[in-house]
Amino acid sequence: GGITETFGETTIARRSQGALSSSTRGCLGGGFVSTSTSPHTVSNVIDFVTIASTGNAADFGDMQDTAYAYATASNQTRGLFAGGYRPNNSAVVNTIDLITIATAGNASNFGDLVNATRGFGGAASTTRGVFFGGTFPAVHDEIDFVTFSTTGNATDFGDLTDERDNVK
Repeated sequence: GGITETFGETTIARRSQGALSSSTRGCLGGGFVSTSTSPHTVSNVIDFVTIASTGNAADFGDMQDTAYAYATASNQTRGLFAGGYRPNNSAVVNTIDLITIATAGNASNFGDLVNATRGFGGAASTTRGVFFGGTFPAVHDEIDFVTFSTTGNATDFGDLTDERDNVK
């Protein structure tokens, strides 16, 4: 049992955002700001922290659009926010946002997932980002992959052993 300590605070309070990192910087993007307003308030803000020093997050830039329930994948250079849900227009999306982790700025378009999805998981090696599971219109078992060094659409990688959503 360790003891936790406060690292700092994000630029705005939110939940269900996507998180990714390199060995030196952590980034958070999108997420719910408020569930009590109609239409829902969803953020497009990307925050970052320097992992080696505690302190509050700083503004990195903006996502291409507002959403939450992303899957993320990253290597030492690039970070990807994939899919998600846009409650303001009830859209589940297939877009993949790209950031260069070491350089603050707005996200750009990397490509598209095979299918629109939300509530799914992401993992990565130094060369590939992999996205799996999720829901829309039903829970599914798909696995997609992308190659970090290039931009472009995801490719079908195979299937999970069972359908899964809310994968983390």
